[in-house]
Amino acid sequence: MKRFCVLISILGIFYSLSAHEASVPLDKGQLSVSYVFYPRHSMSRLPIFTMDSEGEIISFSGISLSENFFSMSGQGDFVNLEYAIINPFSIGIRSSFLGFAVNGFKNKDWNYCTSFYARFNLISHSAVRFHTVSELWCNPLFSNQPITSPESRYFVLYNTVSGNLSILNSKEKELELNTFIDLKVISTLMHPKSKNRDLWLQGLELDQAKKDKIAVDISSGSRLAYAVGLDLLYKKMAINLAFHFPIMRLTKYGYSVELSAPSSDAVDFLLNNIQLTWSYRF
Repeated sequence: MKRFCVLISILGIFYSLSAHEASVPLDKGQLSVSYVFYPRHSMSRLPIFTMDSEGEIISFSGISLSENFFSMSGQGDFVNLEYAIINPFSIGIRSSFLGFAVNGFKNKDWNYCTSFYARFNLISHSAVRFHTVSELWCNPLFSNQPITSPESRYFVLYNTVSGNLSILNSKEKELELNTFIDLKVISTLMHPKSKNRDLWLQGLELDQAKKDKIAVDISSGSRLAYAVGLDLLYKKMAINLAFHFPIMRLTKYGYSVELSAPSSDAVDFLLNNIQLTWSYRF
């Protein structure tokens, strides 16, 4: 069984990578710190138009969906802090760092992105562990820029259930290697001002009178995904790689199955999907 898990994890490295909280939880009073760089983020807008018999648009349904499988995307560098309040429970924050200041002073673009999360360890056996993580990503938490598109403001809620299996544990070397599988529900939550109908209809080449006659329904959706990977704890340093596989998109209008095939543009695929996570424990 252990050899099989290792083989699956190695094969997964040729696919995409995504976020995963460390398999080995923090002890009460421990603080975990990391500094990570992420270059991209993306949102998708799914438009649904209804036409009358003359080909005129009579209704428009807009769906907003996050394309990311992990937080901390799009602002450049981030600092991550996690603190264990009690042994089964810890809280954390991920925040924009130097990129926020550089963009602010250089471009007067003060967009502060951050997320807040909580982790609860259901089972913390030496060989098998299960934990849940709920994280609210705020993009941005505050900004001095006006809302010019539906993507200007949004929130994403990440809910993860993670199962972790130890495949190597050496107390002498203070080394532990785990393999894991995560199940994720990624829900986009729209900012109230991002639901403005004019923002969604601004791309239509219609005069304002015709736009005013269009019935507009704006909503957001969720994505279901899973990830497998490897997680290494060496002394006080934790490093993990996770390999993400999308399952489906869920909206009020139904669901659609997603494919996990890599993009033909390898660089674009890597920038959108790869994440290497590390942290140091105090």
